[in-house]
Amino acid sequence: MVPESSSPWPQWPWVRRRRWALVVDTDGRLLGWVDPGDISGATAGLDRVADHIRTFEATVPADASLKAAFAEMLQHDAGWVAVLDGERYLGVLTPDTLHAALRRSVGGEPVIV
Repeated sequence: MVPESSSPWPQWPWVRRRRWALVVDTDGRLLGWVDPGDISGATAGLDRVADHIRTFEATVPADASLKAAFAEMLQHDAGWVAVLDGERYLGVLTPDTLHAALRRSVGGEPVIV
């Protein structure tokens, strides 16, 4: 996660190794996400992460069902869904973590044939 008020570089060089980074405010509210490619050419001190935030469309509340989370992922053609407690960011649900949660909910492990 990257604070919205920070300058992209050199404070956050690890972002370059990621496909995306979430942006939160000082209270932990999810503001959106940034693509490292968008900020890799930013000049330290002249640009802020907040200048490159993209809207985060796919979110679910923490008490949402796995079915609702999957529906949100499909509706927005998203590779991940942010999980929120009110406006506060808790984590990300991906297809892999969704699959693992579904397996745990039915108590089964995959059968290898």
